[in-house]
Amino acid sequence: MPIKNIIYKALENKLIIIGGLSKGAGSTFLSVNLAKALTDLKIRTSVIEPPLDEPYLFYYLGIDKALSIKCMENNFYSYPHAIDNGQKIIKNMGTIIDDIIWIMPSPFENKIESWDHIKMLMLLDAARRSPINIIDVGTNYEHESIESILSGADMFLIAVNPLPAELNKNKSNIERLIKLKKEGLPIEFVINHYTPAITKRALSEYFKTTPLIYTPAVETRYIQECANKYKIPITHPQISEKLFAPISEIIKNIIPLDILKETIKNQSLNDENIIYRIKEKIAGLKSVFSGVKF
Repeated sequence: MPIKNIIYKALENKLIIIGGLSKGAGSTFLSVNLAKALTDLKIRTSVIEPPLDEPYLFYYLGIDKALSIKCMENNFYSYPHAIDNGQKIIKNMGTIIDDIIWIMPSPFENKIESWDHIKMLMLLDAARRSPINIIDVGTNYEHESIESILSGADMFLIAVNPLPAELNKNKSNIERLIKLKKEGLPIEFVINHYTPAITKRALSEYFKTTPLIYTPAVETRYIQECANKYKIPITHPQISEKLFAPISEIIKNIIPLDILKETIKNQSLNDENIIYRIKEKIAGLKSVFSGVKF
């Protein structure tokens, strides 16, 4: 299946690692929506799910249903299993959905028991088809295979559920991450499910830093509507309206301003824009990049 995204020669490869402070904090939610926003800007993006937990993206995207309908369960190419089995890697075999390249383990094969730094590097090499690679590590950011690549990441986002119980339970992890941030790791805290019930000032004081973004809480029914149709949440109008500003905050730290301006100018007015129509996108980005002439 051909990919319509444009690769900009001036855009250097970027590695974005996204983890969650706790289970359900929203690392996958953040990963898939950021990937969709980037691909909506015509920038080719891959999402990688390492085999550190039970496969999730496979079912999240409805790949199991699509393969079952076509009786193609054995035709799904699992890069992690090929690497783990020492097989020669076949290039350009990532699953393409919504113009995003998805690289993930297959639930049809045995669970991978041993995953190390070398295998992780091989998996990253398999994703070189894209200038932007997003790794959704969930709560496994302390795994040996992930810790070893953190220093090479351009951005390490930690999704945080701001409920007091979650913060208190993970206090030692937060302190360790703050220490690593001070030592130079590109860590940014993303406050997910945010509501004004907890003030931004209190959270900034708690984390001893200003979180990169505050992702507002989204009504569960909208999330469920997308889940039932195997759609990425940001494609839902009500969700995209809420996520546009915070996702733009992340994108401006990934994509150089000149390339961002180029992507906006090059978009056809006939293109369907998942985030907003072109006019609204430019207006929104102007507010984010205040002082920059478009």
